[in-house]
Amino acid sequence: MKRAHKAGHVLVTTVARAGMKFMMSAFVYNLVQLRHLANKPLT
Repeated sequence: MKRAHKAGHVLVTTVARAGMKFMMSAFVYNLVQLRHLANKPLT
């Protein structure tokens, strides 16, 4: 029982970490896009 619970916990933390990594990469991507658009002269 303990082993099954630990495996489930590891899976949960891995999913959470993957989600956090995805959110961070999306956030950085948006920042880069924002800076790129800010540097573009408005027409």
